[in-house]
Amino acid sequence: MALGQAPSAAAVDRLLPAVPAQAEKAGRADGAVEPLASWLRVWAWSPVLPAPLLAGFGPLLAALCRARPDGPPDPRSAVRPRSRHHTAIALEDLRERAAAAGPLAAATALAGAPDAGAAGYATVLQRLVGTDPGAWTADVPGVLDALVLPELGAFCLAAAAAAARRPEAFPAGPAQAVLAALALSRTLPAPADPHIPDAGEYAGRAWSGLLTYVWRTGGDLGGHLSTVLDRLHTLAEPLTRPAAPVVAGDPETPPTGRPAARPGRNRSCPQACWSPTRRCARWTAS
Repeated sequence: MALGQAPSAAAVDRLLPAVPAQAEKAGRADGAVEPLASWLRVWAWSPVLPAPLLAGFGPLLAALCRARPDGPPDPRSAVRPRSRHHTAIALEDLRERAAAAGPLAAATALAGAPDAGAAGYATVLQRLVGTDPGAWTADVPGVLDALVLPELGAFCLAAAAAAARRPEAFPAGPAQAVLAALALSRTLPAPADPHIPDAGEYAGRAWSGLLTYVWRTGGDLGGHLSTVLDRLHTLAEPLTRPAAPVVAGDPETPPTGRPAARPGRNRSCPQACWSPTRRCARWTAS
């Protein structure tokens, strides 16, 4: 049973004695002895538990009533923090709106939510897109424009990637979704907590899942292959750049010993070119 085994009357008297003199010997000078955690759990739930479940706990409850005459609060009245999956707009409301007026109307309503961009909408969009993937992926740029926030766009694209194998998904091809996911991966910040997926994580899942689907099925990117490869190269370039040597007294070298990276700077160019993918014309000419 979740309440555990009922303690014996002797054990209760030993830790929660009724006589003050015995209490002083058993614990603190004021006679206040901390009960066991399992006993406190029984005490906390006793107002709402039926009598058969509390059979055998009579001595314990009586001793705790002496120590705490006010009694335990009703655990059902305690305020609980909202789950990170909670959303202001319910899934069913968005599903009904999408069925009546189409995905763009549902996306517009979602973008106007007071908590738009919350992590809970990743699950909401996964279920919405999974219900009718053909409608949600027919006009990817239009849906992303209606969602407004890049976080919602990342959630939607990840949901589209999960539904990519459905035969009705992407009637116009997955190219626009791939390009949008790659673009979001460049603009969204890195996850603050690697154990909690955020928008940047969902954007990465989107383009990797979509490209895996394209390569496995031989899908057509509609002439956007070179653009996709360029964006992949841009994402991978910071990972392949060798670390700059640490120079004593260099203002760009923080106390940790690692040089402070400037976003997008091409360190191979002596003219301090800020293009992340190519050298400047002056450096090329030299």
